[in-house]
Amino acid sequence: MAIKLARESHNDYLPELEAVSAEELSLLFGSNPPQVARLKAGEVLRNTFRFLGAVRAGETFYLFARLDPYEQADLNEKSSAAVRP
Repeated sequence: MAIKLARESHNDYLPELEAVSAEELSLLFGSNPPQVARLKAGEVLRNTFRFLGAVRAGETFYLFARLDPYEQADLNEKSSAAVRP
């Protein structure tokens, strides 16, 4: 996945990547992790992680990219602006 991201973006900067099994989702998302059946590629979860996809290597691993602080701030600003009357 890291090589695919670098090729698609033509950039050698890669976000922090996390690969977890379904049982390990709580490590990233706490006591209320997302349902794996509902995850869609490109979806942003909790303004912190972008779901990249699933990879099967004996077991299925779900890949996430941690958003950089600028992306997180932008999403937080947009969500707080949407809440204001």
